[in-house]
Amino acid sequence: MLHHECRPGIVPVSTAYYSEETEDQAWVAFASFQTNLEVRAASLLVEWPSTQEIADMDEGLRESFERWHTLLETAFGFCGNIDLCPRGYNRTLCIGCPHLVVDPRKRKNVLHWLGVYTRLAEELEAAGNEVDARQYRLLVRDLEKHLKNMEFLQAAIDDGTRRPIFLLQPATSCEGVIVDAQA
Repeated sequence: MLHHECRPGIVPVSTAYYSEETEDQAWVAFASFQTNLEVRAASLLVEWPSTQEIADMDEGLRESFERWHTLLETAFGFCGNIDLCPRGYNRTLCIGCPHLVVDPRKRKNVLHWLGVYTRLAEELEAAGNEVDARQYRLLVRDLEKHLKNMEFLQAAIDDGTRRPIFLLQPATSCEGVIVDAQA
């Protein structure tokens, strides 16, 4: 009708131009895809072994779970790494780990360790050990970031923006995770 040439396998320039998505349409399509993906991800429940199942594992299987970090809960949340832990067996509290997914229900744990490391840094500074004191100050800085992330996540949960999948799993009580370390 418009005298555009139509050859098999070739889209005319004018047709391509007029059928192109606008930027707004592309953002709407992306948002719809993301929402569908989040709904799908939320429907996939990850089941962790129970305490009894872990206790019943032989040493080799338990070591495999620990090494591959498929026992995902940590002192401050959950491990989001799907590969071997980059820290090997030295996963002390996972402070500053890029794979840590903080859980606002474990805020008490962060506050506890924040106090411990702050006191330790102060004691080291008083003793003139600036090098080690700096290391503990860096841990304090990372713990403060974890607290801030917990606050942001809790706000998103409260306003209904996000519903993290880990909320479907029961959290270990703070008392069960904190090791009472004296500085």
